[in-house]
This record gives sequence, C-alpha cells and structure tokens, in this order.
Amino acid sequence: MESCMSSKIVVVNSYNKTYEEIKNVTSAHNQQYFDKYNIEYISRRNDLIDDVAINCYDKFEMITSLLHERSDIDYIWSMDVDIVICDFNIDIRVFTKLSKRDILFSSVDECDPNMFWNINAGSIIFKNSPTTRSIMKYYMKIGRETKINDQVLWQIILMRSSKFRSCCGIFPKNAFNHGEKDQFLVHDMSATSTTASSQKAAVVKLESIKRIINEIRR
Repeated sequence: MESCMSSKIVVVNSYNKTYEEIKNVTSAHNQQYFDKYNIEYISRRNDLIDDVAINCYDKFEMITSLLHERSDIDYIWSMDVDIVICDFNIDIRVFTKLSKRDILFSSVDECDPNMFWNINAGSIIFKNSPTTRSIMKYYMKIGRETKINDQVLWQIILMRSSKFRSCCGIFPKNAFNHGEKDQFLVHDMSATSTTASSQKAAVVKLESIKRIINEIRR
C-alpha cells in the first residue's frame, strides 16, 4: 500500500435513466476535482430496476467486484450522483488519514445518542482490505435476499452488530456527506424518492444542483 495521501482511490457510482441528467451535470463538475487529485472515476448506468433505493445496490455490487479484482486500489469512495464537490482544496484522502477503520461513514445527526448507526449511505469510503471484503460479502447477501433500502440495511447492521461497528468509523455529518456550498461538498437533499416519485425528485434535484454549481463558481 502507498502512503495515505498518495494512495490509489477510485470513485464509484451507479444511476438509472431518471438520474442521468443529474449524473451528467455533477460528473462534468466533479471531474475537475478528480483530475486534480488523480482519482479514477467509474460510473455505470443501470435501468434494470426503476427503484432508486433498490437500484443503489448496483454500486455496492460494483464495489464488491472492484475490491476483489483490483489489488492496485487502496480506497473506494462510493459517492451518489447528486453530490457536488465544492472545496477543491480538500483531498478526500485526508479522512483515511484520520481513521484506521475499514469503512468510513458520515452521521446523519450530530451529537445524537444513535449517531454511530444513524448514517447516510450516499457517501462512504471503503478500504481495500480483507475485513471490508468480508463485510461487503455479508452485506450484499442480506441485500439480495431482503431487497430493503440500502441505507436502512447499513443502519440495521451497525445498530445490531458490535463486531461490525468496530470496523467502521463515523465522521461528523458534514465531513464528506450532506454539507453546504461553503464546505467540502453538498449531497443534495432538496428532494428524495421517499417523499416524491423518482421523476419529480430528479427534477427538483437537478435545478438545485445547477444552482449550487453556479453559486460556487462565482
């Protein structure tokens, strides 16, 4: 493995036709960040299931495969397509330097009693390690069988398994998730598929994301 701040990192995401325009807008913007920090970007369209929550397992399938097939990778950053990187002076690798855990999340709520398991699955950093590969095998097995929301599954496993929690690091809410335009990144939460149809949520998100990008470019 290379030193932490020069480690090989790959960004992975998956999307369906509903989120394709969002993906095109954010990718065009975020690619400048990836180029600056020599980060490989892998994105795949998957239209097999028109359900955002279930379709999210596709990115974890990709990650599981990469962890086994690419020994050159040190870390994989799973990043949803509705994330806009705002501060190009922060190298995502810094978070891997702040924790020795194998899988890194950002919490949903600060200073909450349930902070350790109440996480958002839209931005996760995976170390390419035997522990991570074992966890992902277990996670994907349950995900394929139950087909419940991917984030809910992460939360359930974290809540119920102290062994699993011991392998995971939980960062503050805005470390590399959620956020505002004057922070590292924004994970756009202007609409979700849990409160509106995927199509309606995508329209709202797209306008919000375009506005964020225009504002940070001023």
